[in-house]
Amino acid sequence: MYLRGSSLKVDQRSGKYTTKYLKKLKYYAAEGFTVVLHDLEFIYAVLYDLFNQRFSLKQSALQFCNVTYEDYKDLLKIDEGFRVIILKNESDLLTDPKCIEKVLPSPLMNRFEKHILNLVHLKEKGT
Repeated sequence: MYLRGSSLKVDQRSGKYTTKYLKKLKYYAAEGFTVVLHDLEFIYAVLYDLFNQRFSLKQSALQFCNVTYEDYKDLLKIDEGFRVIILKNESDLLTDPKCIEKVLPSPLMNRFEKHILNLVHLKEKGT
């Protein structure tokens, strides 16, 4: 599943908008989907328990994690097949090294493998 955020500041500041994405993610996590997140920086801080794999076990070893955002509080059931991929634009990586922490905070970067994928790489594989 591919979830892309809005570039509109009014959406990014809206609790309803964030809650909508959290509800979608809850479903995908419970069903074991692989989810690709793009331009959803406003939601990543809410998902640190998920990214840290800080799960609690309930009901005969089912995994859950807490998600809290303003008035939205819920347990996400995490299927063992669930995976998260975060896409970042190349321009985010080409910033001044002193400022990269503002664009890609280290608590987020340290939880994922990092790979660069561009059209040149895709062409090389296809020929």
